[in-house]
Amino acid sequence: MLPTQNYFANAVGSVDFSPEDGYVHLHWSGTSMTSLEFRALYTHAHNLLRRYPLRGLLADHRAMPAAPDPADRDWLLNTWLPAVLEDTALERYAVVPTLTPETRLHTPTMAAQMRRAVTTAFFEEIPPATEWLRADKAVYSGFQITVHDIRNGQTSSWHPVRLSSRRRSGWLPPASRGCGLSRCATRS
Repeated sequence: MLPTQNYFANAVGSVDFSPEDGYVHLHWSGTSMTSLEFRALYTHAHNLLRRYPLRGLLADHRAMPAAPDPADRDWLLNTWLPAVLEDTALERYAVVPTLTPETRLHTPTMAAQMRRAVTTAFFEEIPPATEWLRADKAVYSGFQITVHDIRNGQTSSWHPVRLSSRRRSGWLPPASRGCGLSRCATRS
């Protein structure tokens, strides 16, 4: 595993990332948490996913001291996750849950809902989770292709895009960006 960089930390946990491996690492400190602190970690993970073309999230919940309130679970599924899928390159969500079932964020019902929205896998340890996140690296690495049209002498840049939430990818010229497709990435 390559070294990670810290992006945000508060009393209950931190949000780190591995730019070379393309994922965010969210983990808890074991300190009891409020709703605001819980949401702050996920909000900063969203900000990081928007800032960099990272395609995975590793949620290490082994030190989570208590299960979040039902309102926070609802926020995560119905506010946070749709927003993340709308404006980031997130494709994979790896979870290392706490060993104590009563303190788990991802109940079986919640896990099923997550799996319907994003490719999600649960692991007992961090190394297999990071291997899974690094496998099959996505095309959304912030690059572009520059094309020179010899017919008219114009040059344009083509950026990778996600054509739908079904995880297809493709290429669109600049004129096609913002054309109503669900995910037009324009990172250069």
